[in-house]
Amino acid sequence: MMSILQNILFGIIALAASIVVVSFFLPEKYTVEKSIRINAPVSIVFQQINDLKNWGNWSFFANLDPAWKTDFGNWTIGKDAGLRWRSEKLGNGQLKIIESNSNKKILVHFDYDEPGKGGNALYFFTQQDDGTTATFRLEFPVPLTPQEKFKNILFEKDNSEPQFEYSLKHLKEVSERKFKEKLDNG
Repeated sequence: MMSILQNILFGIIALAASIVVVSFFLPEKYTVEKSIRINAPVSIVFQQINDLKNWGNWSFFANLDPAWKTDFGNWTIGKDAGLRWRSEKLGNGQLKIIESNSNKKILVHFDYDEPGKGGNALYFFTQQDDGTTATFRLEFPVPLTPQEKFKNILFEKDNSEPQFEYSLKHLKEVSERKFKEKLDNG
């Protein structure tokens, strides 16, 4: 009987040790990415993201909380543009455009006031014959505990789907409307 209990205890210890060891090989970054095809030139799509004042027209977070309050930095367009937000639903935080490569890529870093909560949003643009492919990628650092790494890898990716769907759908609508207006106005 004692031998069976010792084997069970050894098995539990071996399993726990295996989980810890495997967690060292899991990614240090949690990444989710999605693309959409937009029937507008890359310059129009790029402008919707590169100018932070346009985010209210398409961003999931800007439209999730009607009481969302923003304070813009010294400028709102391109590299070093930033904003600070306050929201009872979403929490408070700030974001800043770290890199703005005209009509190609925008890198935004965001931080919530809650410690350890933040990440990067990357937007990539590819001009197609008659439109643009816009790619939206979120990158979050994964907590260093084995339990949190497994949780993020196995369960959390679905939480970003509504954000991607809403933001890309509305980015497409706004960009195509702006392009149509530009064509109509000659």
